[in-house]
Amino acid sequence: MAKNTFTAYQRTKEKFDALREDASMYFENNKDLVAASEFEAAMALGCFDKEFMYFATAYQENNITAYRVSSKEINLQKFVEQAVTESLYPTPVKRFIKRTPCPSGQESAIRRQIKIESAKTLSKIYPAAYFEALAKLSGIEASNSAYSLLSDWRDELDGVYDIERLALFQSLLLNALESKVLTVKSYLTFATWLKEIYKQLEDDIIAKGLYKKILSGFAYTQDKITWQYFYDAKLEVTYNEKASKEQQGYWVTPIFTREKWLRDMSEFRAMREKFIADFRQYCTNGYLKRFLAIKDLPGVINRETFETQLSAVAAQCPPEAVVTFTSYYQKWNVR
Repeated sequence: MAKNTFTAYQRTKEKFDALREDASMYFENNKDLVAASEFEAAMALGCFDKEFMYFATAYQENNITAYRVSSKEINLQKFVEQAVTESLYPTPVKRFIKRTPCPSGQESAIRRQIKIESAKTLSKIYPAAYFEALAKLSGIEASNSAYSLLSDWRDELDGVYDIERLALFQSLLLNALESKVLTVKSYLTFATWLKEIYKQLEDDIIAKGLYKKILSGFAYTQDKITWQYFYDAKLEVTYNEKASKEQQGYWVTPIFTREKWLRDMSEFRAMREKFIADFRQYCTNGYLKRFLAIKDLPGVINRETFETQLSAVAAQCPPEAVVTFTSYYQKWNVR
């Protein structure tokens, strides 16, 4: 037995022995305390496996492949969503789970090792050939063909202090940037305007209750006519489902979210029903029309150029990388 592990065992046992003595006046039978003491001591020895869960994404920056690994999935999902504003193209967030013995004092080393293993696994799924092919296309300069459409919508929203309608506009800005039909310079111009509007809304009072709930959803289609909807109360689930639909070849809108404080959880059902009704109303009142207008704009990458690089990926990379690369058909408005 390692010295530090034995020390942890001794301290744990002494702690529960003392606790058992203090509690003896209240319990005729202290079997529960004995069991707790033995269980904690066994945990310190690493007799039971512990589950570790991490999430990871890979991307290339300055011709160097980088990896982000975190135990908080939502942080990575938001990074992937916003990465295009920094001209980065991360892989979809992938989950890694490992069960392993965890002796006392070894947890930090084990966590570090699992992070390294996660990055190594991603490097096998997305080898250098994947990022080389992606760089040849992602480096093609965007057009600014969506600027007039978005400018008209901005003019409609000028003086309208509706945070959700502003959020819908902001989501399509990001979508146009991702589609390579809006330049970074134009995106930043719109983003600056939005920042000023949001600043004026900062003083709005939000009534808080006991429970904060976030609902999220998106719309998707294969034929641009028949629309389906996805909703969930866990934002990470919505992000993962959106990525899945994109990899299946659907046109997928950005994610719409609503955060609300509830006085009682019995109010959640009504909140969900109103969220669904309001989002569908937004879609009916022009959101889907504007989304399709952006996706119908000709992209800057033609089909032949795209398929040349896709063939290179298919020849040198695992199927998972090929599926991810293929999803850029829709993202980049390839014709």
